[in-house]
This record gives sequence, structure tokens and C-alpha cells, in this order.
Amino acid sequence: MSKSSVFQLFLVLWLCGVFVQQLIFRDMWPDVLAGERQLVGVVREQVDQQGLVQRARVQSDGIPGFVQVEVGSYPTLLVGDVVTVLCTIQPIRTLAVTEFRYDRYLAKEHVYAVCKGYGSPQIVGVEHGWRRTMDRWRQGFAGLIQRHLQEPHASLLIGLLYGARSTLPADLVDAFRRTGTMHIVAVSGFNVTVVSNAILLLLTLTFLKRQRAYAVVVIGVFLFVLFAGADAAVVRAGIMGALVLTAKHLGRPRVTVTLFLIAASVMLLINPRMLLDDVGFQLSFVAAIGLVTLGPVFQRWFFFLPKKLNLRSILSETLAATFATMPISLWQFKTVSLISPIANLFVIPWIILAMSLGMMGVLVSLISSAIGTVAFLPVAVILEIMLTFVRVFAPLPIIDFAL
Repeated sequence: MSKSSVFQLFLVLWLCGVFVQQLIFRDMWPDVLAGERQLVGVVREQVDQQGLVQRARVQSDGIPGFVQVEVGSYPTLLVGDVVTVLCTIQPIRTLAVTEFRYDRYLAKEHVYAVCKGYGSPQIVGVEHGWRRTMDRWRQGFAGLIQRHLQEPHASLLIGLLYGARSTLPADLVDAFRRTGTMHIVAVSGFNVTVVSNAILLLLTLTFLKRQRAYAVVVIGVFLFVLFAGADAAVVRAGIMGALVLTAKHLGRPRVTVTLFLIAASVMLLINPRMLLDDVGFQLSFVAAIGLVTLGPVFQRWFFFLPKKLNLRSILSETLAATFATMPISLWQFKTVSLISPIANLFVIPWIILAMSLGMMGVLVSLISSAIGTVAFLPVAVILEIMLTFVRVFAPLPIIDFAL
């Protein structure tokens, strides 16, 4: 047995050990004192706004980890805001146990209590930092898009560009889920891979040497992670996307699988709860392995497709990621979207064009709002095409196979 195989075996056994450890200790969380109180703390993560409700991860003295505070939509909270709010604190261990373990979902994010606020929170101070700066930039970025595109096109473009999907209407979110295309509006390793490959192709067409083009794209992935907020999901997506890119660059699948195992091991050392309680981690890891191992197989199957516009690569990677993640979807969601591979084939090829023209529209809008309105017209058409495909496939009766 080679040294590489021994090392891979060691990593797999270590992951199995983490799995067993999680089965034993996954419900052991710090104690948090329940009751009504005036909570004072700092917003540490991006705020999730759903309709008229904001959910903010707040760090407060005397409480372990984070408290998830649920308040009204005004005032808009940003990372770094020091807030005070009257609320009722409820430890996650007292949450009702349902099929979806919301308590474990929160625990793997180091959130050990929820706090439903009464009235509006008060912003009593600000802690400045690069995360707050990125948060403000993202809000300005989203506002610019929303001024030039109607809904749901604006929310779809924002989701494509950096994974924010809180403003998508519920019926459209359901359609994305039913067609297995929800990943296009989430920051995922697969999305980062698709976009990175397209940029790499464009750079090589400009006669930039592949070595330098690869370096430029990796730097671009790093900058994207910073802009998107660098939370756990974004960092994971960036790592997985960069590793898939490295796999193509090296052309050695066995070495790349080892790199994936090392990356997964490091992430689980930092947060072991991700192994069992983070569906995003499971899907990203399995999709990345699928891209590296199954992708070349599909490439050979579709040898008759032209390489122009990267069609062969897009088709192969879409099917590789889709089939690789199906067992996880079946295990976690008790359902499989049978139409997902076909729906993805119709939707994904439009992503690069929508993102490229969308970014161009944003840049033009910074110079002239009037010209920006014109620049966003083709973007609206492309987004409507994508939405049409999703809506056409969503109602199909064969779409869900529930266990």
C-alpha cells in the first residue's frame, strides 16, 4: 500500500471517529439562563431578514456562544452594531424537537439560545471592522440592483452574485427546491467551481498563460469570500471551489481526493458538529468529490459535444454534482428530485451570462443611472429565461420521490 493510500485511510478512520464522537456528544451544550431580560450585545454575523423579521447572531457578555435575536425589520441591523433589546431568552435545549433538529442546526453555529424581542431594538453603539465594511458594501450593492431590476429578478441576481436569498418570494424558493436548483442562489462549492471555471476559460482565451490565469482565479475566490462575509458556509464554499479548481490544474484526482480529506479534517477539527448537523458541509464535500471523480467520466461520455462555450464541461459537472449529492438529499430531506439533473442542465448554462452582464450593469450604473437601466435590460431577459425553466419543471408530477 502506498504512502498516499495509508494517509487517506488514516483520514477516513479519523472522520469515522469524529462521526462516533458526534453520536455520543452532539446534544451536550452549555447552559443558558432562561427568562426575560434586557439583552445588550454586538451583532457578529450577517443579519438574515425574512419579510418583517430580522434574525441576528448577537454576542453578549455572560452568555456562551451567540444568541439568535429575532426582532422587527426596523432599524436595519448591520454587523458591528451594538444593540439592546427587551426579549425572552430560550435555551436551544428547550426548543420543541421536530424531524428537523433546529436545536442542533443552531448549536453547530455556536448559537445556544434564541431571543424573541419585544418592539424594536435600539442601536447604542458601533464596532467598526472589515466585516462591517463588507456588510455596508453588500447593502449598497443590493440597493443598486433593486433600483434597476424588478422582483423577483433583483433578488435572483443578488442570490447568484453572492448568495443572499432572503428577499426571494416563498413560492419561488419552493420551486427552486422542487427542481433541485436552490444551490444557484446559495454560496456553494459547486457554484464557485462553475464560475471559476468560466473565468479561467475567459482568461486563457485572452492569451494569459494558464498558470497565471489559475493564480488570478484563486485570488478572485479569496476576494469573493471576503465580500460575501466570510462566514462558515462562504469559507467552506471557497475552499471546496478552490480545491476543485486545483484538481483540474494538477490533473491528479487521487492527490486531490487527499486534499479534500485534509480540508474536511481541518474544518471538522474547528467545528466537529458540521459532520452530522451541517447539511451544507455534507453537500459541498460530496459534490466536490463528485466533480473530481465523476466529472471526467461524464466528460468522456459526452465526447461528441463541442468544447465551445464550455458546454461539455458544464454538462459533465452538473451531472457529476447532481448524482453525487442525491444520496445526501435522500438521507437528509427524505426526498429526491428526479427532474433535478434535467432542470439544472437548462438553468446552469445561463448563470455565467447573467452574472457577467449583471456585474457589468452594476459598474455602468455607478457611472450613470440612466445608462445602467439600459444595461440591465438584457440581464432581466436572461433572468426571466431562468425563472421560466424553473417554473416549468417545478409542477411536474414525477419531480419528488418521497420515502
